[in-house]
Amino acid sequence: MQNNNSLISFMQTFGIILVVLGHSTYQLGHAGHVPAVCQWLYSFHMPLFFFISGYLLRYSNDRNGRQLADMPAFGDKGFITRKVKRLLVPYVIISSVVFFPKAMMSAIALRPVDISAWSYLSMLLYPQTNVIGFFWFLPSLFLIFCFAMFAAKTKVKVNDILLFTSLIIVNLATPDIALLGLNCAIYNIIFFAAGYMFCKHRLELIVGRHAASTATVTFAISVALMYAPDTSIRFLLSALNGTLMSMALAHLYTANGLHFLDHLEGASYTIYLLSWFPQVASQQILISMVPGITWHVTTVLAFFSGLYVPLLAYRWVKAHSDRPSCRWMTVALGM
Repeated sequence: MQNNNSLISFMQTFGIILVVLGHSTYQLGHAGHVPAVCQWLYSFHMPLFFFISGYLLRYSNDRNGRQLADMPAFGDKGFITRKVKRLLVPYVIISSVVFFPKAMMSAIALRPVDISAWSYLSMLLYPQTNVIGFFWFLPSLFLIFCFAMFAAKTKVKVNDILLFTSLIIVNLATPDIALLGLNCAIYNIIFFAAGYMFCKHRLELIVGRHAASTATVTFAISVALMYAPDTSIRFLLSALNGTLMSMALAHLYTANGLHFLDHLEGASYTIYLLSWFPQVASQQILISMVPGITWHVTTVLAFFSGLYVPLLAYRWVKAHSDRPSCRWMTVALGM
């Protein structure tokens, strides 16, 4: 991994491994049993990606010597335009591709889908009902980028501590507005802001000086929080603590010269977008074809296929992206 963003590269890879692992236990989830490891990773794996997005926004602007307030919002190189291509275009295309097959497989799906115009529009307008359940992340992150651009354009200076405190209050009192994933955007904007501030104040340097102890303590806290009452404060603390733990693990990975995850570098977004296909094939479809198959087999198949089938697709598209016939694939994958 490259030195200049090795920490974030690890965190992206670590995060997508957790996402794929969490989606590999369909058979257990269908039986009403969620493994403890999944409960643990669910507590922070998606907030981690919002944190990474905020961190990268500040990191890329600093590296290129530019301010978000000075960037155009629209046009060929507009900030919002690029986010539409990166987030919303894949969201619409892949969701549309999945809609009819998912509806036809409703008998074996956790969330059945009706074939109707409203059902199709609804799953796009209300991301938490999308045919690919975890795609709610894409429009929510897009809205957060829009909020960030609007805030930057106002050029109003706000103390970071005051801002973060305000976002904590917002997080704990998120309004239930599901349209376009607004509720998820409001809930997760604090993690985006945390990543931005982390980079702004170079706090990763402090974590790096105490990486081993930070990783140990935060892991212990993450386990302890699993047994705390289900409250908004617990969810917030678990997410922030898990994100800090991930940063500490990134320091340990890079400081010890480890490379065993490097083959996944750069592919995390494509894995996120495409993992649904091999995981459904190796779980719901396989279970319907082989009723006696055990969860051990489907979980292992779902995990490795969810990682490596999209990885192969990513590498193939990257290698053939100059071909006109592959242009639609690069658009669908937000490349």
